[in-house]
Amino acid sequence: MKVLIISHRNPFRLKDGGSIGIYFLLKCYRQLGYDTTLLMMNPLKHYIPPEEYIPMVNELGINVVVHDINTNPNPFAALKNLFFSNLSYILERFYDKEYESLLIDLLKKNKYDLVQLEGSQLALYLDTIKKYAPDTPIALRAHNVEYEIWERTAKTEKNILKKWFYKNNAIRFKKWEIEQFRKVDFIFPVSVRDEKCIREFAPTKKYYTINFGIDLLEYPKQIIDLKNISIAFLGALDWIPNQEALVWFLDNVWSRIDGFYEGLEFYIAGRRAPEWLVKKIKGYNVNFVGEVDSSKQFITQHPIFVVPLMAGGGVRIKIIEQMALGRVIISTPIGAEGLEVMNGENIMIAETSDDFIRDIDYLLRNPDGIRYISENARITVENLYNEKVIFSELDEYLSANLLSKS
Repeated sequence: MKVLIISHRNPFRLKDGGSIGIYFLLKCYRQLGYDTTLLMMNPLKHYIPPEEYIPMVNELGINVVVHDINTNPNPFAALKNLFFSNLSYILERFYDKEYESLLIDLLKKNKYDLVQLEGSQLALYLDTIKKYAPDTPIALRAHNVEYEIWERTAKTEKNILKKWFYKNNAIRFKKWEIEQFRKVDFIFPVSVRDEKCIREFAPTKKYYTINFGIDLLEYPKQIIDLKNISIAFLGALDWIPNQEALVWFLDNVWSRIDGFYEGLEFYIAGRRAPEWLVKKIKGYNVNFVGEVDSSKQFITQHPIFVVPLMAGGGVRIKIIEQMALGRVIISTPIGAEGLEVMNGENIMIAETSDDFIRDIDYLLRNPDGIRYISENARITVENLYNEKVIFSELDEYLSANLLSKS
């Protein structure tokens, strides 16, 4: 099978959930023996030099076409967009004529069995794909229901101007995104929850939910050290929902329990924290470690992780990694959205600051409770997020729905 994947990010640094998710599918397709080409943007904000990603490309054995691009937000471009465009500015930044030319060149020179869009943003190029490859099936891999992220961000934003901007863009994004759901042939959500949401707008499309999977050999079972219990937060700190979540937790939870439990420490890890956030963090009695070389090592050092997200979408891949390593996660309902979890069994769900404090107190006073949730979290990943099973089942689906028709 010959597959073209188009992406608005360079996934080869493996520092955020979106990149890890794309790499997961690239790895899947190569292990299944598919002839895979990745057309990717290499954005200035997260630029990765060739010498860093080429060894990973060679190891995977895929073809890569790269376009360097500046997608950084620009206030003047955003203002122009408000008056002269019907598209969300958050979306419009990812349309680029040079990138489109590279796409056209690939479609002219190759016949693909599937073109896969890694996120709704890439539907900006749908008409181009249909023009130059009219008979090729197109799949949208919906990492999130994108407009929901901005609806939720607008809802929690306190700054009036920002709130208006996010709300305006959410309205535009929703209208456009729904139209794209109806134009593609296949939709590959990352969770059953997202599939149900998208089906309301495009009920006749072909759906296949692709769970994120873990190579269990790379995540060996861990025993939690109950002698040194700490709490941790891990997430990209240049992402607005993570920023808001961390600030909320510091203001409403950590500030209330700091010093109450002898020896309890809070560790914060995440890349690209803006200066204002670093200053905010350092105003609290916490351990800020910034970007970590190995998220896996950081995860194994801390028994309890908090995910206080109030906005966002899709699936938190970091939670699956933490569960694989037997960590206990306390999350808001939005943070745990899309995951096969049950409160008090393999995760703890907290909606308010009082809920977070109650759950932290319970875990610190009940080591057996930590062990119980830790063991169940690992079992959940073994049963539902085993990449070998996910790869095999996806191959069966694609073979039945694509190759049988070619």
